[in-house]
Amino acid sequence: MKGGLLSLFALASVALSASPSAFTPGLSISVRLHGVAPSDAKLDLFRTKLASLVGWSDSLVSQVSAVNTTPDGASLSAAQCPRVKLSGLPGYAGVSSGYYERLVHQHNLRPAYQGPGASYLYMVTNDAMRSFWAAGPTLGGDQAAFLVESNAASPQEALGLWKGFNNGWKDAPDLKVACAPYPITQLVLRFAPQDCSSLAALEALQAPISTELHRNGLIVQLRNLGLTGLNRIDYAHHHLRGCEPLIKLGWAGKPHSELAVHSCKFEGCKIKIEHASRHAHNSFACSHKQDKETQEWKCHCRSWTDTTGGTSAPLGAAGTPAPTYAPAN
Repeated sequence: MKGGLLSLFALASVALSASPSAFTPGLSISVRLHGVAPSDAKLDLFRTKLASLVGWSDSLVSQVSAVNTTPDGASLSAAQCPRVKLSGLPGYAGVSSGYYERLVHQHNLRPAYQGPGASYLYMVTNDAMRSFWAAGPTLGGDQAAFLVESNAASPQEALGLWKGFNNGWKDAPDLKVACAPYPITQLVLRFAPQDCSSLAALEALQAPISTELHRNGLIVQLRNLGLTGLNRIDYAHHHLRGCEPLIKLGWAGKPHSELAVHSCKFEGCKIKIEHASRHAHNSFACSHKQDKETQEWKCHCRSWTDTTGGTSAPLGAAGTPAPTYAPAN
């Protein structure tokens, strides 16, 4: 057999199309927004603001996904936990319940936290050198509203029973302090092209987007617009997807050898691969994509002998049949 035609259009489990609408071309960027939950009603402000800053039409920028990636507070150490939540206060509470943010400076070699209003969590040591975690209206004050005897590294690690002052010290069994990290949202946005001829302009957006995300003042602007909890932005990664159809068929872990490919054509609904066959291989794997440097369409094929008469089905329920070869010339 001097030549042959390896037919891929008979694959029942693979749908091929030449239309760009069958794909999702565009520039996708992934960022992490610290202090913002996926359910935040103002989250869309980030999309519209970024589109405006880089000069891309707002209608061509879409939110692909918003996933909660907030770490579990119980897994964070005192040094890693940026804030705690105080709850279960009795009715006579002299401090406020809610979130307490860790302050920049320590107090008595321990982290200190400021809560709503004039409320603080801090370490205090009495004259007998006994250590207490305390909640009170003054940082470091010895007139605390609640305290627990403990020398733990943080208030959430204190194991004793908290007590509150109400005409004497009384047990406060429901009082809890837990690490409550700020929410983190992994956000993916897609910048779509006006048409396939504008992909170069879209690719050129990568640098301006990165610049804007790292620009001083962006977080303040977004806070003023309504994303009040935002405190940090991490640029994770980006990916540019062109309009050309990218078709890959392949199976890992198979013994294979090269096919001598003579030509490779994409004909709208099928790929035709002409090759010289000097072996009895009956299974194949090919990819057909555009080389970014040369702008040429190239095929990369492998073949192997499969004694079962066909390949496995990685793309669907129906297995790929053995390839059909045209008669020898």
